[in-house]
Amino acid sequence: MDKIKIGILGSTGSVGQRYMSMLSDHPWFEIAALSASSASAGKAYKEAVKWVLDKEMPAEQGAMKIIAADTAEMKRAKVDLVFSALPSDVAKVVEAKMVEAGLVVVADTSAHRMGADVPLVIPEVNGDHLSAVEGKKGKGYIVTGPNCTTIGLAMSLKPVQDNFGL
Repeated sequence: MDKIKIGILGSTGSVGQRYMSMLSDHPWFEIAALSASSASAGKAYKEAVKWVLDKEMPAEQGAMKIIAADTAEMKRAKVDLVFSALPSDVAKVVEAKMVEAGLVVVADTSAHRMGADVPLVIPEVNGDHLSAVEGKKGKGYIVTGPNCTTIGLAMSLKPVQDNFGL
């Protein structure tokens, strides 16, 4: 199976670093693009980032050049999926442009959470909500998760609901 090429928006921030750490050796994904602010674009990732994780920075991604957070750059990188770790105010604009360009975005902020066609997914709780994006292959869309405190609460209540009802 070919790996899914991904891009990470906001890759130099702590959430972007976590995405990189989790996805750098993933059997399904290949990190094809790292983006950050225009001040970092063109620099090697290791030169632009202030690494905050305990786990060492993956060497392969450390050598990658950062691209601007725009659709043309992501399209050039031939990504199939974009993970967004942008701040909400920036995400609202940039993620919408990614979708307009036909890219699939997995968002981590509140910027699009209440969109009528944006599924809020906690895979362990309501993974079936991904059916909302069926038939959108080749078209852009956003999938996001709820607030981090909601995720913990929903995951702990799901077994209670399943076994006893709520």
